[in-house]
Amino acid sequence: MIDPPRLRALLLRGALVTTANWPVVVAQFIAESAIRLLAGIPLAGSAALLLVLAVPEGFAPAGGTAPDAAVAAIGELARVPLALAGLAVAAVIAGLGGLVFGAAIKAGTVAIVVASERRARPTPTGRPLRAVDVRVARTWSPAAFMAGCTTFGARFVRLGLLLAAVEIAVAVGYGAAVVGAYRAFVSIASSWWLAPVLLAASLAAAVVLSAAELGYRLTQLIVVADDVALGEALARARAFVRAETLAVVRIFIAGLVVVAIGVVATLAAAAAFGFVSFVPVAGVAVLPLQAAVWVVRGLMFPFIELAALAAYAAVYRRAASGAPASGRPGPAPPEPFPEPSPEPVAAPPSPEAAAARPPRSRATP
Repeated sequence: MIDPPRLRALLLRGALVTTANWPVVVAQFIAESAIRLLAGIPLAGSAALLLVLAVPEGFAPAGGTAPDAAVAAIGELARVPLALAGLAVAAVIAGLGGLVFGAAIKAGTVAIVVASERRARPTPTGRPLRAVDVRVARTWSPAAFMAGCTTFGARFVRLGLLLAAVEIAVAVGYGAAVVGAYRAFVSIASSWWLAPVLLAASLAAAVVLSAAELGYRLTQLIVVADDVALGEALARARAFVRAETLAVVRIFIAGLVVVAIGVVATLAAAAAFGFVSFVPVAGVAVLPLQAAVWVVRGLMFPFIELAALAAYAAVYRRAASGAPASGRPGPAPPEPFPEPSPEPVAAPPSPEAAAARPPRSRATP
């Protein structure tokens, strides 16, 4: 069982570890931005081709100034099935490339966070954090980061493929449930049950995806912490969740709440800047502020994720060492070979006592 003070201490420890190793937050942000850009290229191409298929004359302006040859070439390309197949292949390649790149970066990130959590001092309760606490917890170095990417990258890639398969299965099942519900709605006059069915399907999909994401993060943590194979890490993650269910669930819910607060705050800030942007003079100055808001948002989410990962690492390390989950100090283990207490050595007699002592008689043979 975990009490609220212990939860605050775990979250504070996670924030300390992540702050001490802030370059991993930047690396995670750059990796996620690169993956989005990589995945957006085939999506943009597919959107353009779908637009050409739907309204091929939409590319030609009313004045006829656009090159007709280019419009005709795009239209002919959209009518070729091989082009669409090539676009699908490009999307798959981009997705796999983004998965491999992201998994390799994540391997180095998790390795740094786990090593820092092991090295960090105990979280202070009666005093604020100091700069020396941050310096002690810092384990970041380019060599250590690259070593983590090289050592655990292949296992993280296989784990990412497993998570992608689960997400695809959930998406297919959810789509089938929605299509089946709408078909039944068309064939049945009473439609009062349609909204509850869709809500139940959405909740089930959200729960399954959340559980898969949690298992994905815990398995990454155990792969790095114990340096075991992927199957063994999955088994240990399942056993860890069973043993520390309340701690894991509370950290997960706390992370979701902080993420939700951050999303609402960034959206509110972007909307506020959007209202100001209608002013002719102030609109130019608002653009850098909006860009800064989205950059802060992009850095905030990796920070929260890595702080929660460090909290999980603290719980897992203490559970593996046999420490109590409630945070209260347990009885100290007995020493296996206690040192025997030295016997007291008698002090030599003083000269006065030796002179007053009667001489011992010698026995005659």
